[in-house]
Amino acid sequence: MPKFALVMLTACLAAAPTSAAQTPTPRPNQTPPPKTTPKPTPTPKTAGQGMGEKSTQSIAFLKAAAQGGIAEVELAKLAISKASRDDVKTLAQTIQEDHEKVNAQIKDLAARKTLTLPDSVSTAQKATEDRLGKLSGAAFDRAYVDDMVKDHQHDVAEFKKHQADSDTDVRDFVTKTLPTLEQHLSKAEAVQKAIRGTGR
Repeated sequence: MPKFALVMLTACLAAAPTSAAQTPTPRPNQTPPPKTTPKPTPTPKTAGQGMGEKSTQSIAFLKAAAQGGIAEVELAKLAISKASRDDVKTLAQTIQEDHEKVNAQIKDLAARKTLTLPDSVSTAQKATEDRLGKLSGAAFDRAYVDDMVKDHQHDVAEFKKHQADSDTDVRDFVTKTLPTLEQHLSKAEAVQKAIRGTGR
């Protein structure tokens, strides 16, 4: 290779930037940009979600209580119009007034829990209403009062099961309502005893 070409090649190699020179050196005081964490998307609230971990039994209890309350009011209205005894009519009036208040409390509780309640009676409750509707006089009095004793025995037992419910609002509702149901049962048993004592 001619001497002139060798000199030119050496000069070109000396002028070429090295790979190390091409890599920028980070500034000592420069901090990396902060990492941004995406905010989680809120989960839509579903029916009964506000009732805590143990919600299934509490929801079933409230639905049954609401449906039973509707049935009690309907049967009480029937008794007020068909009963032949004054004590039966008085019992029915008390049950109607008290259960209308309780039904309103259940609706308020359900609204706070985003829970949809039944707005009509069950098939069995409708059958009871139809059966009583076909009776009159002393036969109706006995059948209605017997039904109130049986229903309130069941209701009191169910409410007592939920005195220790895991949901505070359900516990408060039970504590407030149970004495009323026990009074209904006591009055119904007294009228039942009176009817059986007179034979009509």
